[in-house]
Amino acid sequence: MRWFLKAMAHYADFSGRACRKEFWCFLSFSLITFLVLQLVAVFVLNDPNGTADDHTLKGIAMFALPVGICLIIFTVPYLAVSVRRLHDAGFSGWWMLLHLTSLSVVVLIMHLIDSTPGPNRYGPDPLGRQGVF
Repeated sequence: MRWFLKAMAHYADFSGRACRKEFWCFLSFSLITFLVLQLVAVFVLNDPNGTADDHTLKGIAMFALPVGICLIIFTVPYLAVSVRRLHDAGFSGWWMLLHLTSLSVVVLIMHLIDSTPGPNRYGPDPLGRQGVF
């Protein structure tokens, strides 16, 4: 939870670095939040006695409400922590544009790469390591 709160505290901060743990904890907590909202929407909006049209509208609402809420809350922080994570691995944040293509898996692999020990051109090491001299 500490890492998620740290990422949310840097809501729109695209400079600096974020360690792997901060990025993956943020992503995990965001996914858990989405799933909980999805379950709440299913239980609140589910009415077995409604008509077919009611079921269609409620089905759309059961999907759209949690997705909309999570998009509003988590899009900018996700982009910020993702760019900082790329900075931590030594990459430019512009690599995030690969999400607009079919090469999103490349960005995922970049998020898995170990941090650059010590300071790099994007700032000091978030784990406080001094690096190899």
